[in-house]
Amino acid sequence: MKTAFVTGGAGFLGLNLVEQRRLPGVPPGRAWFCHAREVAAAQVAAFERGRSGHHYLLGGTDATFLELAQQIGERLGRSPSAAAART
Repeated sequence: MKTAFVTGGAGFLGLNLVEQRRLPGVPPGRAWFCHAREVAAAQVAAFERGRSGHHYLLGGTDATFLELAQQIGERLGRSPSAAAART
């Protein structure tokens, strides 16, 4: 699995909950995760070089929410709470 999840910023509440080992659970499912700077750069590129009438799909690393919580825990040197690991 790629490890490109947490690069900085304090906008992700789960980061604090993992750090404090208080994450109550993790929702099922998966999503794409990417840094806001990458999204902004892609939007600027699409604006500057995109073609009228075309659509551009932006996506990052595909992972489950549990994988995200585990990656955050690894980067912080902590593990998510046992409750989060069971969901």
